[in-house]
Amino acid sequence: EIDLLHSLVKNQERLLYGIFSNDYLALRNYFVTRLEHSEISHMAQLNGKTIAVGIDKGWSKAQFISRHFPGIRLLYVDNPERMLESVADGDADAAICNISTITYLMKKKGMTDLKISGWAKELDWGENRKFYFMAQRNAPELVSLIDKGLALITVKERNELEEKWFGTVEKDEFQIELTPEERQFISEHPEITLGGALTFDPFLIKNADGSVSGYDKDIIDLVSRRTGLKFKFLLDRWSVISKKLESRDVDGLSTCYQAK
Repeated sequence: EIDLLHSLVKNQERLLYGIFSNDYLALRNYFVTRLEHSEISHMAQLNGKTIAVGIDKGWSKAQFISRHFPGIRLLYVDNPERMLESVADGDADAAICNISTITYLMKKKGMTDLKISGWAKELDWGENRKFYFMAQRNAPELVSLIDKGLALITVKERNELEEKWFGTVEKDEFQIELTPEERQFISEHPEITLGGALTFDPFLIKNADGSVSGYDKDIIDLVSRRTGLKFKFLLDRWSVISKKLESRDVDGLSTCYQAK
């Protein structure tokens, strides 16, 4: 009765009765809690507590939690919006959903009493969860047509769609989990000096006021947001910068090719 399902995660059970398109989106699942709740980074922290899940016992997230974390109570609700409302109302201690749905609903409903907590890494098996379309097994032509259409969607079009529907997340949803050694490194190295060539536009540009801009600068700014590392740039002639690396006056170099 249905020709196509959308936004599906691929698993062995579904492969038995459907065929999948190429993936068209990759997202992570995150915990959502109330503002006063402590941060959640591991599923085991919710043992003895209640997670709002949707939509029924056939939902893949619910099956995963029941199988691997039986100490967690599950509250079944009708849809993702109700999942977040259950947390806001105190009926559940947390919810788990993909970051884009969380962002969309929190902004749409003005849920200022909720926060995005840690990545539900166990649920995602440590990698971004991919979304697919799935068709009946007797319709390979339908999947072929969808794949050909997906392949023609440009990066610009994808970016516009993501901005339209998901917008910008206030909390950095891609914040990574750091090891104790990495945290210690950051505390011992409050600022990383990154050397670069003066004449390498548009990767690094030294502006008239002494500030630095360019593609590499923007990339490093994103790395800084994700990790907590702080960077400063030192631009000079490449021969000078190379010597500064040898003398350890800079910690690293930008825009380098890897020699074979």
